Amino acid sequence: MTLQRHFRLWTFLLIIVPSLLIMAIYTFGQISAAKQQHLDSLQQRVLLQDQLIDYWVTERAADVRKLSQTDTFRMLNSQQMKYTLDFAQQGDYNFDSLSYINKDGVFVMSTLSTGIKFPSAIGKPYYEAALAGKDYVSDVVVGRNSGLPIINFSSPIYDYQGNFQGLILGSIRMSTLETLLQDNWIGHTGEIFLVNREGIMLTEPRHIHTLVEKGIIKGPIKMKFKITDDALRNIRLGESGAATWIDYQGNKVLGAYLDVPNRGWTLIGKINEQEVLAPIYNQLALMAGGTICMLFLILPLAAWLTNRIKQPIDWLIQQSQWVAAEEYQMVAQEKLSRNMLHELLILCDTFVSMSSKIENTINQLKEKDAKLESKIIEIQDMNATLEEEISERQAAEEALRQLNAQLEHKVQERTVAISHYSQELAATNTQLLILNEELRRTSLADGLTGIANRRYFDVFLEREWQRATQEKKPLALLMVDIDFFKAYNDTYGHLAGDDCLKLIAKVLDTTPKRPMDTAARYGGEEFAIVLPDTDEPNAITVAEKIRVGVEKLDIEHAGSSISTHVTVSIGIAVISPAPDTLPVAIITAADSALYQAKREGRNRIKVAEKNLTEQTKFNNNYSI
Repeated sequence: MTLQRHFRLWTFLLIIVPSLLIMAIYTFGQISAAKQQHLDSLQQRVLLQDQLIDYWVTERAADVRKLSQTDTFRMLNSQQMKYTLDFAQQGDYNFDSLSYINKDGVFVMSTLSTGIKFPSAIGKPYYEAALAGKDYVSDVVVGRNSGLPIINFSSPIYDYQGNFQGLILGSIRMSTLETLLQDNWIGHTGEIFLVNREGIMLTEPRHIHTLVEKGIIKGPIKMKFKITDDALRNIRLGESGAATWIDYQGNKVLGAYLDVPNRGWTLIGKINEQEVLAPIYNQLALMAGGTICMLFLILPLAAWLTNRIKQPIDWLIQQSQWVAAEEYQMVAQEKLSRNMLHELLILCDTFVSMSSKIENTINQLKEKDAKLESKIIEIQDMNATLEEEISERQAAEEALRQLNAQLEHKVQERTVAISHYSQELAATNTQLLILNEELRRTSLADGLTGIANRRYFDVFLEREWQRATQEKKPLALLMVDIDFFKAYNDTYGHLAGDDCLKLIAKVLDTTPKRPMDTAARYGGEEFAIVLPDTDEPNAITVAEKIRVGVEKLDIEHAGSSISTHVTVSIGIAVISPAPDTLPVAIITAADSALYQAKREGRNRIKVAEKNLTEQTKFNNNYSI
């Protein structure tokens, strides 16, 4: 194998083989980590969603109880009862209908738009609970009058003497509960929905249009569509856990499920595995492309170095062949560039000089041989001269041997130089690994807004949480959500929505003035800001600057003269972490505060309650 082929082979082996090994290890590790991270995240989301639903149900039950305790119903003021029911429903968009049932179990009045088709409530669970003096919250049932899946809330009515006067019945459609679930949909394919013990969906799936287009379902499907057989095999209804299965669209999904025994349903969150792994495959393609580009850059360099060493050696081989053929007139006829390594230049010049001396010596020997033929008779007289010539010839041969030894020494020196160049190639490969690491770090930025992404946020919050725990300092978290962003996207288009996200991200990134404060895109239109060493008053100050800064934004739409304004709702949680708490505590508290801010009308700031931020603890199986 020639020197040039050796260089090409080792260049290929030192670049391609390590790169393929590194990419394989990196990809396998990233896939495993991404799956586990999303499973943990889904478990946290369904747990948080269960808390929000439980909080929402508790609030609705309290609303019905409060209505049953008003003077209007305790005194059975018939002139005010209908007005009170209508006013209560108009003030709370959650209820589909509010009804008054008298102590005999008869629907006396109701806000139900379709009217009461079945006026008797005798034997119904809510009526029996009222007779027993108890509040009642039903499972998901099909309403007798509306024909739709609903949840019933009831509370008994007593007069001021403690006599039973009937009950207030509030009905809420499952579509209202679906709105709470849609707020926590994950990515482009993720969704959260409810199923009963038989696996029947109590809420509509996110991609219902796909089922309609394929002709799998027709018309309203509430409580008529089951999860897939594969999902039933992998999800243990009545228990909690995480699993993978094939969903109703035929996609492999990662999911978590949580049993809610007191409601009789299971809360399921899932996301397509393809969406989870797509960023990793994109990174792998970038790494492979970078390796190929680096190979195309290094191969010409290796070829150039090889040619620079090989050209003088080829020239010496050709000159040696001319000397061996005694064609001395051809030696040094082919000009060699002087732009070569110094040692090779000396070797070539020495060989030319040596060839000239050999030529002169050989010519002299030939001349003497000719004279010997003509002077055979004078041989005896010329013995002394002949011995002297023989001695000179031996000296010339010795000189030739010495020159050959020098040539071998130079070849050994060049072999050492070639080894040095191989070490330089290894150093170049190390630089390639450094560039690959730099490429990995750039994956921590959000592709749309340029600020930190969710992955970096998780790492940064974990680090600051540990530091705050060790130093016993407060840590503040702001959860920021764009109000009515879905309606904004539907009205102005996704490009306008992307522009809106970029502008708001810039406000979030520049409003906190300290270098340690970090803003990140948490997902969709939701952002998170970590404020280390920050107490509640300072956190509120930063949040107000953000709210005002966003409200003042004048968002212009490309291609038109229309400009709009948007607002944000902000939830704040400030915690001095204890050793037995996890970072998810502050996320849960801030999310709850954000939900309260939206519920109270949006475009406002809400601080998490002290008992929530101080008492929220999670099992060590969960992490961010």
